[in-house]
Amino acid sequence: MQKITKIIGAFMLSSLVLISCGRTEDSKTVKQDDKLNIIEKDVVFLKDCVCEVMEIMARDTIDSDSIAINKEYVNVDEKCKKRSQEIHEKYKDIESVEGKSFLKLMETRMEEPCK
Repeated sequence: MQKITKIIGAFMLSSLVLISCGRTEDSKTVKQDDKLNIIEKDVVFLKDCVCEVMEIMARDTIDSDSIAINKEYVNVDEKCKKRSQEIHEKYKDIESVEGKSFLKLMETRMEEPCK
């Protein structure tokens, strides 16, 4: 049952990551290069979260210490959940310049293998 919960949680996190798009209202005052750096940092954060969850899931199939793995998953979930929601709100307007840049960069980064 715990494995199913972890898998569902990983899919939900991945879905949130892939759905995230939009922009912030205060970003209009930031220079274009700064906007791209902010978008890059957000994308890297989300990619790292997805990779961490995938790594935990891979270890879960090999390792029999499910209590330790579950604690690790909860820690990653707590770390990623709030910021992922903030990023989702930030880039929810996919027609904006920031939203399009975010989606394009996210698509590129998600195709890259995890570290």
